[in-house]
Amino acid sequence: MRSPAKDTLLSHATAATGRGRGFAVHEAMEQIGALVGPLLVTGVLALTGNDYGPALGVLAIPGVAVLLLLFRLRARMLDPEAYEREVTAAAPTTPLGPDGRLPRAFWTYAGFTAATTTGFATFGVLSYHLVQGHLLSAAWVPVLYAAAMAVDAVAALATGRLYDRHGPRVLIALPVLTAAVVCLAFTDTVAVAVAGSLVWGAALGIQESTLRATVADLVPSGRRASATACSPAWPARRAWPAARSRAACTATRSPC
Repeated sequence: MRSPAKDTLLSHATAATGRGRGFAVHEAMEQIGALVGPLLVTGVLALTGNDYGPALGVLAIPGVAVLLLLFRLRARMLDPEAYEREVTAAAPTTPLGPDGRLPRAFWTYAGFTAATTTGFATFGVLSYHLVQGHLLSAAWVPVLYAAAMAVDAVAALATGRLYDRHGPRVLIALPVLTAAVVCLAFTDTVAVAVAGSLVWGAALGIQESTLRATVADLVPSGRRASATACSPAWPARRAWPAARSRAACTATRSPC
């Protein structure tokens, strides 16, 4: 529910900073939070003798801080679209189709997004293969996931900067990385499988930043929320890759 509204607000604010860079910084900060939160809970658990009350309660502090920041931003900027109007007043905009429909370029891009992410495995499937294949102990899975999230942040920042300079052509790396994940992550060699998981992190970083930034450049402001809801969040992106990858993992040890 939050993603279309959040991405639409980001698309307005990042008109001044460069959309690739803006969405990339957002993704990097999101991954920092994803790492710091569990570490904070773990630290409180260690200090309180595994008492989950204060361990989870401490998360209310950043929660309240975010709400206060949200109310402050709402009071200072009643019209977030004003950021974009200041920058693009003299720039040509992408026209809508007949009757206000989303432009044809968007649907072509949506097809690319669906085709690219349909074969993208989830980390749960990757870690299942590593543990069940006795390539990695369960205790090391969170460490590998943290490393993949670090790669995610770096890949988002790198491709975001390249996107602002060279445009959507940088997304050609995404299907290559997606294919590489399958070829590497499901092997029986520890180093190669771990490398595949790190490549997974890089592909995810591009998906969660530059892939979304492109939608903002393809669709006019008035229909951007609808476009954001339709584009990267295809149902097949989560459900079908997991089912397909799990089947491949159990059916064969050498998918490539």
